[in-house]
Amino acid sequence: MADINRVLGVRDAGSETFELSEGAVEQTAVAGQDELYCLLVENSDTNTAGVIIKAGDGIRSSIGDLLVTVAQNERKIINLDSSRFKMLSGDNAGKFVIQIKNEAGTGAFGGTITNVKLAAIQL
Repeated sequence: MADINRVLGVRDAGSETFELSEGAVEQTAVAGQDELYCLLVENSDTNTAGVIIKAGDGIRSSIGDLLVTVAQNERKIINLDSSRFKMLSGDNAGKFVIQIKNEAGTGAFGGTITNVKLAAIQL
């Protein structure tokens, strides 16, 4: 499972230039210690994407997964709350797990999944 490109936000300056990662059925983003993170999602496909942030195993994980729909030519920013979404144990310890599915989040994405682009931004 590939990691999504991580971008470091810089106080009182702009970030480095960065590339968005191509979407995949499931991928991860490094979560760090307790830094603030958000996920930038851009969809250039004609199909609406259901982006699922999987619940981790931390203190707020009982709230469950988060499904955010991103329609054609939309860009969205999703706050990644580490107490809800960060995996603390297992193969993905220290990471967020992101899936791209159909609009309802129940089946496979119907379009070209690499048309959905993502970046994890550490604030």
